[in-house]
Amino acid sequence: MSSDDQSAAAILKEKLLYSIQSLTEIGEELSGAEEFASPSRAVLHLIMGSIVISKAAIMLYDEENLELRIFTSRGIDDSSIAFRLKRKDRDALMAAGGPFPVSDPPGERLQKFFAEHADELERLHSHVWVPLCVKSGLLGAVSVSKKFMGGEYEDVDLELLNIIAKQLSISLSNFRLIRNLKSTNFQLNRKLLELETLYDLGIAIGTLMEVRELSEQILINAVGLTDASAGMIAIKTDPGGLLLTAGINMPVEDLSGIEGSEQLQVLLERGESWIDNQADPETSLGFSKLLIVPMKGQHEIQGLIGLADKESRSGGLLDFTSDDERLLINFGMQAGVAIENAKFYAESVEKEKLERELQVAASIQQNLLPDKLPDIPSLEIAATTIPSRAVGGDHYDFIEREDGTLFSIADVSGKGIPAALLVSLLHATFHAHAEDESDLSSLVGRISRSVYASSLSNKFITFALASFDPERRVLTSVNAGHNYPLIVSGSGEIKRLRCGGLALGLLPESRYEQEEVVLRPGDVIVYFTDGVNESFNAKEEEFGDERFERIIVERRGDSAREIFDAILEAIREFTAGAPQHDDLTLVVMKCTE
Repeated sequence: MSSDDQSAAAILKEKLLYSIQSLTEIGEELSGAEEFASPSRAVLHLIMGSIVISKAAIMLYDEENLELRIFTSRGIDDSSIAFRLKRKDRDALMAAGGPFPVSDPPGERLQKFFAEHADELERLHSHVWVPLCVKSGLLGAVSVSKKFMGGEYEDVDLELLNIIAKQLSISLSNFRLIRNLKSTNFQLNRKLLELETLYDLGIAIGTLMEVRELSEQILINAVGLTDASAGMIAIKTDPGGLLLTAGINMPVEDLSGIEGSEQLQVLLERGESWIDNQADPETSLGFSKLLIVPMKGQHEIQGLIGLADKESRSGGLLDFTSDDERLLINFGMQAGVAIENAKFYAESVEKEKLERELQVAASIQQNLLPDKLPDIPSLEIAATTIPSRAVGGDHYDFIEREDGTLFSIADVSGKGIPAALLVSLLHATFHAHAEDESDLSSLVGRISRSVYASSLSNKFITFALASFDPERRVLTSVNAGHNYPLIVSGSGEIKRLRCGGLALGLLPESRYEQEEVVLRPGDVIVYFTDGVNESFNAKEEEFGDERFERIIVERRGDSAREIFDAILEAIREFTAGAPQHDDLTLVVMKCTE
């Protein structure tokens, strides 16, 4: 290293050490200062001493007036210099980042800005600007003049300016924050007691989960907060009504006796508070001073708190004030959330009760299904039903008789509990008549009459019934308005079992026909409800008969279980997590050697 390089390095080292020490001192002074003027002058002194200049200024940004104004300066004759800073100019100055020469500012926006303010820049002796920024926005800028003897700014000078500007920005931001905090300290102390009171009241009412008991406690606390002599709690009801759930010194038991109830409805709809210290006692239940605020929950307004006639220590009446209103509004928010929670709790208790009942119903309905599939010579069987809710309206059944095995499938109109009750009725009726009625068409007719007599007029059941004689391989079928069961032959030909009549329960008397089909080894028989072919994906596209039948034809060489699994897997892939819109029941049988 040459002697000149060593000398320059020594100077740089000395300058940096001086700057670091000075920055530490300035940081301590900025942190502990009560006002910004004194430390800002010290910062200017540091800048001028570090980079050897004679003129500099710290300008602060006035966001309200959109101006950069000199706050502290050294060597500047005119301290009234200001720069009108439009929002786009401000954004461009923030984007500039570190120091830049005013003769060649970054970006067209700043170039135009500095060209328009050439006179101000000259009076300010500006040579380099450094923006003062934090994440929240622009705080100001530092302007420095040319160096003594016309020396050029070196990289170390610009880096030092950048470091000082960053520390100054952080300190200035903290100073403003502390100043704002100190200015609000008195109001915070004044509100502390109110907040503690509201907190205690919130805890007191937050543990109550019965609406009327909760209303009484809310009203007692509201009267105590404001020294009112009377009050009421009115809870919002559907559709948009008001129910009086608590009252103190109120001469009515319901809101129908209050002539101003229309005003209460307006306040409820708008969520507004209302003070009337000159109310007419003739129309306001004998009270002359009223304060009403909404109880706002997290999701909607839950009701109103109404107070009347604020009492003084001497026994007279005082006006309700804006402070009373503000305090009661805050309390009303807590009360609204408490009321809302109490309603949710009541709903959850009711829902839990309903869910328990549904679980019992689902268990009963599950017990109505065959506990095992029948073992029929020359016939493989796979079957399932998948309800879209806890309980469903689909059903399948098997009954073994001396002359063969009966099997049925059904789809009740509607869903949920009403549909499940019809399923129970169908199951009981089917089993009651199956043993003493050998003719399938007559059996379906008797079941239909029982369903008609025992169900609502708008309820019906689609039903398909069949019997299988394994010795003759004969399938006898009756279709009561159900999806046509399919028989797919070994060659892939499709036959639909259509013969039958109307759905069960539509008419008091219905006649049904039956048909017989001789099954051959390899024939596939499929019974299903519309939850299979009418399954929908997220795009509201239907699974469809064509896709359903194609799977059966393509897989006809497989076992009944394999065909059954292939259909369900295809439906799962097609719906891909979309909600199940309807109950799904599938029975697949295959005739074997």
